Amino acid sequence: RNNGFRVQKAKNDVVDGIRVTQTAMNEGKILFSNQCPNLFKELASYVWDEKAAERGEDKPVKEHDHACDAMRYFVYMVIYKNYTAKIKERPHVRGL
Repeated sequence: RNNGFRVQKAKNDVVDGIRVTQTAMNEGKILFSNQCPNLFKELASYVWDEKAAERGEDKPVKEHDHACDAMRYFVYMVIYKNYTAKIKERPHVRGL
């Protein structure tokens, strides 16, 4: 902030971020460079937490995932910068 950079709180909903990132990948909005070996290693080793699944939770194992987290933040902030704003703008409809 002191150096003129715009700073905002990260969107940390991991499961939603994974879905949004997967959509961006499926739509061809992300191109990968072979200069990202850590990202490729992390994507290949990304697994869901079995203990969390037993509790009925969707949650990835949070180990060796810094590059995946960075990609998720990139997708939220650059590719789908208005994604969460659009969700918040939807009118709330109450059930009958």
